[in-house]
Amino acid sequence: MVVVLLACAALFGQSAPPVSSPQTFHIQGTVHVLSDSAASGAEVTFEGEKTTKTVLTDKKGFYEANLPVGLYTMNVSSLKHGFKEYRRPLFRVASSTNLTLDATVSSGVSCDPVVPEESKHAPTQDEAQDACGGLDLFAVPSEDGVPFQLFIDYPGRQRSDQGNVYGNKKLEGFKTPVFVAYNLFTLQADDVVYDVSGRVLKATGNVVVENADGATQRADSITLKIENGQATPLLQPAHAQYPTDQYRPAGFVNDFAGMIDAKERAQLELICRDLDKTKRTQMAIVTIVSLEGLSAKEFATDLANRWGVGNKDNNRGVLILLAQRERQYRLAVGHGLESVLTDEEADRLMREIIPALKKGEFGNALVQVAERIRDEIEKKVP
Repeated sequence: MVVVLLACAALFGQSAPPVSSPQTFHIQGTVHVLSDSAASGAEVTFEGEKTTKTVLTDKKGFYEANLPVGLYTMNVSSLKHGFKEYRRPLFRVASSTNLTLDATVSSGVSCDPVVPEESKHAPTQDEAQDACGGLDLFAVPSEDGVPFQLFIDYPGRQRSDQGNVYGNKKLEGFKTPVFVAYNLFTLQADDVVYDVSGRVLKATGNVVVENADGATQRADSITLKIENGQATPLLQPAHAQYPTDQYRPAGFVNDFAGMIDAKERAQLELICRDLDKTKRTQMAIVTIVSLEGLSAKEFATDLANRWGVGNKDNNRGVLILLAQRERQYRLAVGHGLESVLTDEEADRLMREIIPALKKGEFGNALVQVAERIRDEIEKKVP
């Protein structure tokens, strides 16, 4: 299906009402042991320049705290015997906001490095960490001088010409992932390669990226540039996975970024089903965490074509895209609806939802624009 993109991309969420001083932010999350069991009664400590605060997790492993904006480190301690203390390096919160930082605590299983019989010396600390795992910290400060560090907690390490290779190993029937943190960015994967000089990190195998709002993104692999407090996805070579490859539709509404609540999802599903049934027109609603280096136009075009939005015999399809990290939207329209949704009409409809987007009411904004698009189609399509 050939898709025509209407010029409807715009930034949203750029402005916010003034906040009285001193500004504070709310932070919450869940502490797990080995990805599934809740860590109840754990001490979660935030240490800042002027403030230190410790809170306890409840029986479900949940914690929450209100803190002044600023620079903080995070530690989770008082865990069950045999589990390592969780550490998160320096992160910055510059404005009043709501953050989610989950923590998964790995096993502290003991390990004896294998020493070749011909070896005449005990393993060094580096050799022991290569074999048994450990923690690596790399200084990657921001342009304004904040001493951010890239933190890598790994089960095994190798050195190569490409950089440090952090690998996954099996421990008593389960796998220990590599954990990466940088400022407010969090990642887990089976294997990670970090090029220290180029500050490029590549993760492969069961990759899970978590945003500061708790939204997760899953992929087979991802390559990131680590700099200036950000982990920015890089485009892969032509033979590698394209950013849209990881997404598979599961109905009309695909909320990959977790921006829509259950009530709004039900409303959107009903609108899309009715439109498909009465007007043989397909509407897809999509939210994503990141465009991963693509423009909103490229992402929406490719996704609509891959998914085949619109019936083959009439090409009446619409895809509405919201990109969380880049704060952009895009409307993709099939050839069969060009006369129904002109460039001017699409631009007007999308601009109507900007106030809701700025308030963070993403699901409500999508319901509004979906209803308006449905009304236009019902009026103009026989």
